[in-house]
Amino acid sequence: PTHFTQFISEHGDRVSKLLDLAENEDNIFISRDSNWMIAANVESRDSKSGPFYLPHVIVIGHDGAGNLIAISENESDERVWVVDFDYINDYRNPETLTIDWNHEDLEVYSNLILFVEEQIELLSELDEDWG
Repeated sequence: PTHFTQFISEHGDRVSKLLDLAENEDNIFISRDSNWMIAANVESRDSKSGPFYLPHVIVIGHDGAGNLIAISENESDERVWVVDFDYINDYRNPETLTIDWNHEDLEVYSNLILFVEEQIELLSELDEDWG
C-alpha cells in the first residue's frame, strides 16, 4: 500500500533507529529487504494448513519471537498487527481459517508511526535496564 512505501521514505530514520535498537538481525520489525518480504508473504499465503495462513494482509516483519508484523492490503486501512504465534488460533475462524482482525486480544496499532515509536520506546527501556 502507498502508506507503507510513504512511511519508509519519510520515516526511514525511525526504522533505522528501531533496527539499531533491536541489535539482532533476527528481529526484523519492519523489513527493508524486498526478497525477505516476498518470501514471507508467499509463505503466509501458500498453505492453509500452516500456522500463519494470513490472506489479505502483507507481512512486513517479525519480532524474533515467532510473531509476525502485518499490515492490510487495503489502501485505506493503515493498522499494524502483531500476530502472536502462541495465540493465533484464538483469532482464527477454524472453518474458514480467516483471522478476525478486530479480535480484542490481537495487538493492533492504528498506524506505522505509532507502532515504530512504541517499539523504539520499549527497546530503549530494555536497553537502559540492561545497559
